[in-house]
Formats: sequence, structure tokens, C-alpha cells
Amino acid sequence: MRYGQGGFAPLGCAHPAYWNQKDVTIFDIISPRAFTSLWFWIGVALVWGHASAQVLGVPWDIIRRAKSGEADSVRDMNDAVRIALGRIARTADKGGIWLAGLIGFAGAALISLGWFYRVEFFRALTCLALPLLALALLDLRWALRIFHGELVGEPLRRTLVRLRWARRAIGALLAFVTLIIGAIDIIRSYILF
Repeated sequence: MRYGQGGFAPLGCAHPAYWNQKDVTIFDIISPRAFTSLWFWIGVALVWGHASAQVLGVPWDIIRRAKSGEADSVRDMNDAVRIALGRIARTADKGGIWLAGLIGFAGAALISLGWFYRVEFFRALTCLALPLLALALLDLRWALRIFHGELVGEPLRRTLVRLRWARRAIGALLAFVTLIIGAIDIIRSYILF
């Protein structure tokens, strides 16, 4: 699909002299080069911001309100955690093997395409998807720990706070690793070759 001389001006192409140089393709507007794209880094920030906003699928404001010790707030937190643990258990019980196989295949495909075939877009997706998989496994481990420990009330709240800090630390570390991988990729693409 090509946008001609008389069409709208895409973001970054608003100067009229740009239209006289060449026709603009869709790949000029949405670049497949991920690490140099502002949209990729906005996506990284949104993914990690969303990942730290909930703990085991329970919104953080419910956990924060339970700190006050009011009976209604604590009951809301216990109910929300019970519902979230039920969802996690049903997902793991009904489709756990199929889900593990699908995730394994997708992870292997991303790693193969990104790192062995050196496609930058898939390297960027790997930098987003594999850390999220690590967080999902961390959530599953803590969900089982909460379920078997039968935690409620303040011990449950403290456990959820620890899980949130663990998720935030992993998110910050892996966002930094993504930044380093992106910087190395940019240096390799633009400076070395």
C-alpha cells in the first residue's frame, strides 16, 4: 500500500519536501526495526507498568486498602485472591499441558527467529515475551504457596506485597537488559556494519 503525493502526511513526514523525494510505503510509517522505534519503548513501559499494577490478578488498590485492617477491606482482598487463585488453578488444571506446549513452541520460535536468524523484530518480542513468561511462572509458584499455606488476612497481604516487590525488581532488571540488548543491536547495525 502506497500513500501518494496528495494524501495525508504520516507522523514524521509532514514536510512537503519529503513527498517530493519518494513515495512513502507503510514500512516507512511503521518500521519493522523495533529497538530504534519509539513505539517499542512505549510498549515496554506499558507492559511493565501493567505487569506491576496487579499481583496474581488482584488490583493493587484492593491490597493497599487491606492494610488499614478494616474488616470489609480484608474480606475484599481475601475474596479477590480466592477468585484469582481459582482462575489460576482452573487454567493450570484444564489446559496446563497444552498451554505449556504452546508457550514452549512460541518461545523456541521467537528465540530461533530472533537470535539465530537475527531478525530484530523477533529479538524485541523475545525481550518482551520471555520475561512475562518468567513472571507467569513466578505467579504460579506464589499462587501454589498461598493456596497450600491457606493464608488469609495480614499474612496474605504481606505475601502479596513481597510478590509485588519481586515482580517490580524483575521488571526493572529485565527492562534494563532489554535496553542493553537494544543498544548493542543499534551499535551493531549502524556503527559496526
